[in-house]
Amino acid sequence: MSRPQSQFSRILFESPLVKFAKFRATPADPGFRDSGPARQHCFVFPRTPVKIQHAGGKPFVAAPNVVTLYNAEQIYQRETITNEGDRCEWFAVDPGVLAEVLAAHDPSVDEDREHPFRLPFVPGDPKTYLLQRLVVRHVTEAEQVDSLFVEETVLRLLDQVAASAARFRGMAPRPSLEAGAPTAEVVEAVIAILARRFREPLSLAELGRCSGYSVFHLSRIFRERAGLTLHAWQNRLRLLTALEQVAESGTELGEVAVELGYSSHSHLTAAFRSAFGVTPSAFRATATSGRARELAEALQKPAGRR
Repeated sequence: MSRPQSQFSRILFESPLVKFAKFRATPADPGFRDSGPARQHCFVFPRTPVKIQHAGGKPFVAAPNVVTLYNAEQIYQRETITNEGDRCEWFAVDPGVLAEVLAAHDPSVDEDREHPFRLPFVPGDPKTYLLQRLVVRHVTEAEQVDSLFVEETVLRLLDQVAASAARFRGMAPRPSLEAGAPTAEVVEAVIAILARRFREPLSLAELGRCSGYSVFHLSRIFRERAGLTLHAWQNRLRLLTALEQVAESGTELGEVAVELGYSSHSHLTAAFRSAFGVTPSAFRATATSGRARELAEALQKPAGRR
């Protein structure tokens, strides 16, 4: 008897909207060939080559240049190609949101939401693969996991996978924005929410509830109209507020970091340096009335010159 699939997986992140895990199985593991049916609809980024065969389908090679797709309860088997076995990360999204994203590219998904994925795999691309590696690294290495960034990024991954599936099936690409959609109202509503609550650890689901729009529609419209992701907009508000507070000599940098939603002084320092090219302490030392002009001139020097 094979071991349950869950024994090969370790959950890395889970929220009401998205979940993802790393899956590791070696050829010597009992249950390597058959680890049980898929427990949820999921899309998978292989890291090692392995042969997969869905029940009733033809075998195919799952490797880093494809994204494999599984509907819930999908029965499948694997065969080894290398001694590395099966190493991958799988991603699952709330079934209703999943269907909405897929249907935006393939309306036939609404006809059978029990089997939203129509293909066993789709071609991958380097940018999508890199994006999923970055979100995995974030949740495994960051001092403080940013749920808004993670949820927004996973929906972006799903959208790109859905677009790849539509292209693979020869379907015409969808318009970037739905005709007649109240896009300006969506963006303005969320900008107002973020302006009031940018210090809070907001989730994409909460922003969707507050704005009255689906999380997929919200994240896509905001990115296309505002030119930034929701997470990037929130972080920019935090950093610009930090700039004002850091300049005040009486403030403690650790307190500023916590008040603005950063996990620590070092977390704020890294974000501040990335945005402004200088650490908070160095900025405080130079942002005085006597050295303001010197600092301004340094910021305006052409790149590569000191």
